[in-house]
Amino acid sequence: MLRRSVLYLVTLSLLMASLAGAAVAAGPPGEEGCSLFGMRVGATDGDLNSFVDFLGDETWFVDHDLDGARDAGEDVLLDLDQDNQVSPGDLRLSGAMAGSWVGQGDADLGQELDRADGELHYLDADGDGHLDHDEGVLLDMDQDATLSTPDLVLSDGIPGVAAGESIPPGHGSEGASLEELWSGAFSFIDADGDGWPSLGDTVLLDVQGDWVVSVGDVRLSGTPTDLTAAPVVQAAPAGATPHLTAELTAETGEPLSGRLVLFFAQDTFLCSALTDAQGVARCGDTLDLALAGNGYTAIFQGGPPYCGSSGTAPGLLALGTS
Repeated sequence: MLRRSVLYLVTLSLLMASLAGAAVAAGPPGEEGCSLFGMRVGATDGDLNSFVDFLGDETWFVDHDLDGARDAGEDVLLDLDQDNQVSPGDLRLSGAMAGSWVGQGDADLGQELDRADGELHYLDADGDGHLDHDEGVLLDMDQDATLSTPDLVLSDGIPGVAAGESIPPGHGSEGASLEELWSGAFSFIDADGDGWPSLGDTVLLDVQGDWVVSVGDVRLSGTPTDLTAAPVVQAAPAGATPHLTAELTAETGEPLSGRLVLFFAQDTFLCSALTDAQGVARCGDTLDLALAGNGYTAIFQGGPPYCGSSGTAPGLLALGTS
């Protein structure tokens, strides 16, 4: 899951400026998948009832073995610029990168795309003929209307299979009948008003086909968040506790307020705090120095419309050292 946030020591900003060489930054947006991929829209989501533009139901894949069929492990994308190749701005729907936008430096850039014949279906677990919020949506890649190995899961709700993964051989529900999602279509919120899906726009599966963001729609992308990490700085004589801060921004640089940031030293939870109007979360006044002395990690788990993120800070640095 993509997890990145920005770690700054706000109270010692001048010192941090002099230590810029020690900062650690995560890579560009799109290097990992988005934590929102496959999540269902909830009743309290901020973009509920937003109008969406229609993208259709076509998906594409990279046919690595040139057999003309999408196999498990072959990348599936939305070819948003319709150029029949992997190009910046296309959206990944499979694997660890699911929910991320293709970037300029991606290894598969320029590879040819073949039309995937997968149809939108869902696993009707309760047999009521209606898609419920806890039932999984997937692409029936072999069009056999049963749950089978090449099928690609697009939402939560398929037991044992995460969104973005293919049904594995021997899955407990293999062979179960699938219902076609007649009303479903890929859509997007045109945040910048340019009439075209692009980084920062929210792409969804509009399961009801009602042209608005509705409860139960499936999120397929989110806005990436950025991170810069700085070392722990001892702000007082030896034995004092370090001050931990984290600054969270959207990839545009906009600070994100009211978002929960968690702090860990390896696998040990340290503290948590909400970001303020400047996107900064602060906590850790009572931390054991030894826990954070070898470095720590801040984590933003994501929340609509923002992808999760994380950043790791180096170990303890005393004042006056570099």
